[in-house]
Amino acid sequence: MTESPVQLGSPILVTGASGFLGDHLVRRLTADGHQVVGTYFTQPIVKERLESRQIDLSNAEETKKLLEAIRPGTVFHTAAQTNVGTCQLHPDQARQAIVDATRNLVDVMDGLDPTASFVMVSTDQVYDGAPLGKKRYDESDAAQPLSTYGTLKREAEEIVHRLPRGAVVRSALIYGPPATHKQSFLAWLLGSLERGEPVTLFEDEWRTPIHVDDLIDGLLAVARHRRNGLWLAGGSDALSRMAMGEIACDLLGYSRSLLQSSRLSDSNYPAPRPANVCLDSRKLEALVGRPFRTFREGLLSIK
Repeated sequence: MTESPVQLGSPILVTGASGFLGDHLVRRLTADGHQVVGTYFTQPIVKERLESRQIDLSNAEETKKLLEAIRPGTVFHTAAQTNVGTCQLHPDQARQAIVDATRNLVDVMDGLDPTASFVMVSTDQVYDGAPLGKKRYDESDAAQPLSTYGTLKREAEEIVHRLPRGAVVRSALIYGPPATHKQSFLAWLLGSLERGEPVTLFEDEWRTPIHVDDLIDGLLAVARHRRNGLWLAGGSDALSRMAMGEIACDLLGYSRSLLQSSRLSDSNYPAPRPANVCLDSRKLEALVGRPFRTFREGLLSIK
């Protein structure tokens, strides 16, 4: 039987509150009147009605003290080392930031309140980029990460699934309005176009870019419906990076002549990157009650 949505358990803990997604999530929750505690590691975040805490989540004792003091009714775990190249070059530090931090949170919550909603944000980089016989991945497809980043996120996912209300939302490429500290791919793209600088974009890397507000709607729906398990969150479009640039130029009045095409297959990144990680979000869209925006619709909402 489907559970009806309920109020989010209070207080709400948002890890990684100074990151791009965490920043926007905190804004939404505090605007809706929730009691929110946001953690950060190196970048302090100051917002009205937000209680912020500096912490190294890979430190088990620090994490235990924090959670026992807060006793959160809902946890949104967005903190991680998200630079794919950095994870590949420094795997031990990446493991601490991704796997150890997640394990510390889950271990304490399992003892405090295992039925509290715990929603971890994961990534489309857990896939190998070659969905057999179809264009988009869905929840039934096996994760076969190519990079250290994807491998560590997949390991962290399994830790979260230990909790009765542990949910994992694998997100596609996120874009949206500016955040306080970290910006999205869109900010880099539009900033370069605004300055009239050439932009090099892959023509053979395919994603389903999701507006940050749509992703937040999905995270909140999973928590409010007290769901567990795996959920995929991507926008309605399956686009190459080049196609995203073309849409941005056409919609915002920039010249396509600024766009320069390149190929992911010819790149020399330190970490291997999957070429096609488009996500099928119908399961999560059904829970939210509407389809997620196209990239064009998302840009129009920001404009």
